[in-house]
Amino acid sequence: MTTRTLPDDVLLKVLEYATVLSVHNVNNWKSMTQLTAVCARWRYLGLPLLCRTAILVYDVSSETWQTNVRFIQAFGDARWVKRVVLKSNSDLVPDGLMEHFGTDVTPWVSARALRIIFEPQPTSPTLNNPIDTAELHNEDRIAALAGTVVKCMPNVARMHVVGANASSGSHAFVNAVSRAYANQYVLFEGSLSALAPTPTLSSTLTALSVDFNCSGTLLPHICSESLRYLHMTEVPSDDIWQKFGCADLADTDIWFNDLERLTLVYQTKGADRSPIINSEIDVQIHLPQLRQLSVENCPADSPLLRAKTSSMLKYVHITDRSGKIEPAAMVSGQSIDTLAITTYSSQTTSESFCQATNRIFGASCKAKATSLTLGLSSQLPNAEHVNWPQLRKLSIFAETPSDTVISLIKKLPNLAELVMSSIFIRGWIHGMLENASTISTSIKMVYYGDIYAPAAEETTTFLKYLLLAIPSLNEFAFSEKHLESLYKFVKANSAAHPQLLAIKYHILC
Repeated sequence: MTTRTLPDDVLLKVLEYATVLSVHNVNNWKSMTQLTAVCARWRYLGLPLLCRTAILVYDVSSETWQTNVRFIQAFGDARWVKRVVLKSNSDLVPDGLMEHFGTDVTPWVSARALRIIFEPQPTSPTLNNPIDTAELHNEDRIAALAGTVVKCMPNVARMHVVGANASSGSHAFVNAVSRAYANQYVLFEGSLSALAPTPTLSSTLTALSVDFNCSGTLLPHICSESLRYLHMTEVPSDDIWQKFGCADLADTDIWFNDLERLTLVYQTKGADRSPIINSEIDVQIHLPQLRQLSVENCPADSPLLRAKTSSMLKYVHITDRSGKIEPAAMVSGQSIDTLAITTYSSQTTSESFCQATNRIFGASCKAKATSLTLGLSSQLPNAEHVNWPQLRKLSIFAETPSDTVISLIKKLPNLAELVMSSIFIRGWIHGMLENASTISTSIKMVYYGDIYAPAAEETTTFLKYLLLAIPSLNEFAFSEKHLESLYKFVKANSAAHPQLLAIKYHILC
């Protein structure tokens, strides 16, 4: 099959993949125009894809614009534009923007997404013509710029802002544009210090992704009814909830009436962490619409553990590096779809960790899909201390003794999926292969990904043992180094164990 005989749908996928990679760089985008010169068919299919994104990039050092707007006007159709990207390496909004959004430009009524990116340079470049910053901050000028943008794109449904600075004209520009799209999806991404202390922008936000900055009292201004997605990293401590609420009240109720997705990543600096929330203030968090919750390194006495959620919560992912997985306990008794825990702690063999996981994955757990991932620093707990009847998936990425794995599998009556990356064969008796007894009748899938580990005959023997000891297997994945030996093993034992032929085998590479 040649490029001339490729079906249109396949060729479209190829062209779409090529053009998606260049949406933020005009030079890369220009190189993609060569695709339209291959033949008339490629031009017919590829031109609308190239014109799907209008790009305007401003370089403050040369005071020039790089854009594909003229190409779209000359060779394409403004109706093909679905997304507009405005990017500047300054935190100022230059006047040149008017030239590309003036009244002579056909309004991009088909554009549904707007991405605004401000990436100020660490040092101010020497300009050919000094900029009158006072004029650039002029409210009337900024309002006119924003009004022109909105006029050209009246149907934007998604707006994504990166790096607008509260002390510059970029923030005022973003404020003015976002007000026009107040009922749409607005995502702000950057440092929390970039948000102005006035609630102008926050009243329009539906999504916020920030690196937390504990200086100032900005959080009350982003706790808006429109917020549906909140992603915060480098959170210093749980005093953020105090800032959301009213710290001078004895009882504080913090409501996120429309929040659907919440992601919090706390700092892991130990002694450098800020003090935990004032114990005299009883903070109650209300998340009535929450559907997805992801928390990393949550403090053990976090108010989040007492948060009031509803039956709408369906997905919870807890990540921790200290062996404290208390946030999972708050939802283990709810009928959610997925409860996932990832730990990189070396404390996973401790009694406290076993007790916590026993509560979470115990008989009272109502989650439909549950998983536990043990990272590189963790170890498998003693099977005698484990009671996880509701655990469905176990992933082990630390080097683990084979006998420990087998002992634990026997204690997991409902385990359906087992993922391993490296098994240390300890105390292996080759006679066990000839007399392999069943260790599980619930496991359906086993994935063993020792792709980068050296080949070892003992490891292959262990995989053969799993094939015989888990008769319920439907899928079995392994690295290519075991292929020849396992193929011969299955062929030689298929008569005595016909279930080996019913398994779907996958090669990991």
